[in-house]
Amino acid sequence: FREQLGKTYSDEYWISIDVDKWPPKQLKEVYSEATRKGFSVVASNPCFEFWLLLHASDASVPCKCCKDAR
Repeated sequence: FREQLGKTYSDEYWISIDVDKWPPKQLKEVYSEATRKGFSVVASNPCFEFWLLLHASDASVPCKCCKDAR
């Protein structure tokens, strides 16, 4: 996909991973492979859904854990 689009100097490619879904050894392997291929990696902890909820314009419901954000 990246090659089809033609990367320019200002383009960045990112992978977002929920750390609550991966064992540490596998996270390290994914990070190593992604960076080797030129991707940046960001880990969300707690889950990514919680981050989205925090940035929603109408997040009026209290959220104590990731399951509450779904």
